[in-house]
Amino acid sequence: MPVSGNGPPADFRPASTRRMNLVEHEEECLDMRPLTLTFRVPEVEGAYLAEVAKSRLPVLMFIFCFDCACYVFRLLARLYQIGGLPTGQTTLLAAIMDIAKDMGPQLANMGLLYIFIGLLNRRSRTHGDSAARQEEMLLSTCMAIAICNLLASLGPENSQDYVYVAFFLVCTSSFLKIRWWVGTLIMATPTVLANFWKRGQRLEILPADAVVHIMVAWAVGGLMAYLAEWNRRQVFSSQRRAQAAHEKELLEAQARIRVQRQLAAAQAQ
Repeated sequence: MPVSGNGPPADFRPASTRRMNLVEHEEECLDMRPLTLTFRVPEVEGAYLAEVAKSRLPVLMFIFCFDCACYVFRLLARLYQIGGLPTGQTTLLAAIMDIAKDMGPQLANMGLLYIFIGLLNRRSRTHGDSAARQEEMLLSTCMAIAICNLLASLGPENSQDYVYVAFFLVCTSSFLKIRWWVGTLIMATPTVLANFWKRGQRLEILPADAVVHIMVAWAVGGLMAYLAEWNRRQVFSSQRRAQAAHEKELLEAQARIRVQRQLAAAQAQ
């Protein structure tokens, strides 16, 4: 094959032939590692992560709307309780100020959190796979911090709320479409922390089998995330294969038309 300068051999094959070879190698590009569920070709892995980042936006919007609905419900419940207080402008004003002091910081935290998450997702949708990887890490870290805060806030009056910790450990990675090994490793932090607190007798308020439930929830969450990611990657691979098959058929049809035209031109001469 001819060589251009000191660089790699120049490829003088027709563009259609080169495209045909790329289409035929698509199957090899979609080969996955069975444990980490990553494509062996970095370009394909990057395309998958970028597509997942785009599909994560509706999930984040749903979480935002659900959180806002819960906040409004709690606010209305607090306002409804004011009706049972003694009548009087001073008492009413004091009750409203108490509600503002309690729920105002929560609203500010929600606003800052979702603005940050929205900007993060926008960056991952526009800057490719490296930004998508960073979004996964930051989302998982935020959820791990929130779960740790929930564990730290448990008291005698709300000791049964550890079930929410187990719930978040189960569904975070699969619901937010985070790679299973990333989410599972980061979610191990609150699991280890709960076990440490239990061994150190700092959370005597928890039921005796609470740590076991939390560890089982973490393991189930990892398994669910693995299965969910496997399904997503299979769908992505099927779409890529279908697109490659369509392109192959199109190239073959173009090649046949080109040959027929050349044959007709030769016969006309």
